[in-house]
This record gives sequence, structure tokens and C-alpha cells, in this order.
Amino acid sequence: MRITLRERRYQDLRANHFTPKEARMLSVLPRDSSARKVMVRERVARWDKFEKMAVRKQWSKSKAVAKWAANLARYYTKNRLRVRYGPVGNQPKMGKGEVNPWALYRRYAQQKGGPKGKGYVSPWEIRQLAKGKTKLAKGLIFVQKLEKQEGVARGVSKDMVRQWIAQKDVAVKKARGGRRAQLIIEKHRLERLL
Repeated sequence: MRITLRERRYQDLRANHFTPKEARMLSVLPRDSSARKVMVRERVARWDKFEKMAVRKQWSKSKAVAKWAANLARYYTKNRLRVRYGPVGNQPKMGKGEVNPWALYRRYAQQKGGPKGKGYVSPWEIRQLAKGKTKLAKGLIFVQKLEKQEGVARGVSKDMVRQWIAQKDVAVKKARGGRRAQLIIEKHRLERLL
């Protein structure tokens, strides 16, 4: 039986000491996401520290598993990474007070520079590109890849960038809410290239 890419990502997260719920939710993220890499690295370091403590205190396997779950629960509470207002938006299965792996991911994404960081490509942009929604999205990601590789987008003419900015202006006027905010960020990113 073939294993899907998402199942492989799930198994990878479980091997790196994420809980089943965290692994299930975060398995949609690509492995090469910079925020995901940092998240995995810190979780493995946290596990190593916990494992040394468990050996020193001579806990049984079942007690160590329970203590690890309690350790993670404390971590989520301390860092305010729990669902505060119950199910909203795309969180229908997350009740009030439950751990929120997406809040954890956003925290690491912000550490890596977030939307304002150079070379940042949001998961939303990657999904738009994968769905083939717009040529504009492909162009934008092309520009960001060039920025990342060369420091400056030398391969794209300024006229093309101006055309993309004009298209973004039209899209911003039509959009609302979170989509509008995302388009404004993309427009500012393109303006930096001129």
C-alpha cells in the first residue's frame, strides 16, 4: 500500500515527538517550511531535555508518557497557544481551551520574519499557486524566489513589476477582510522591488 505525502509528513512529525493531534493538523505544511524546521528542531531539543530528566528520576514508561503530555499542556498554556473563544472560522473541531497547533506555527513563522520578512512565502500563496488560481501568484512567487537567490530581482523587468502592482490595486479594491490584507502585503512587497 502506498503512503501519501501527508501520511509521510504525519509520521515524520510523530517521530519528532509531536502529539497525534499536532501531527495531524500540521501535516499539511511542507517539510521545507522554515517555521516548521525551527518548530521540529525545538521540539526535539525539548524532548531530549525531558528524556534526560525522566532517566534521572527513574520514571516508568507509562509515567513518562503522562508527564510528557502534561509538559506539553503546560507549554501551550504558558505561551497562550490555546483556543480562546471556541470554534471560529476554520476551527470547527477546536473547542474553547483546546491546544491550538496553528497558533504554535504562527508563533514560529513570526520568529522567522513573518509576512514582512524577506523571502517569506505564506502558505496561502503556495496554495494559490498550487491551485493555478492566477498567473499573478506565479509571477509573485517567481519574484520572491529571485529575491531569495540573488538578493535583488534582476531577472524581472520593472515594467512587469508595475503591471503586477496595477493588478494588485484592482484586486485590493474588490477584496475584503483577510484576503484584502493579504493582497496589500503582496502589493507592498512588490513595491519594494522598484
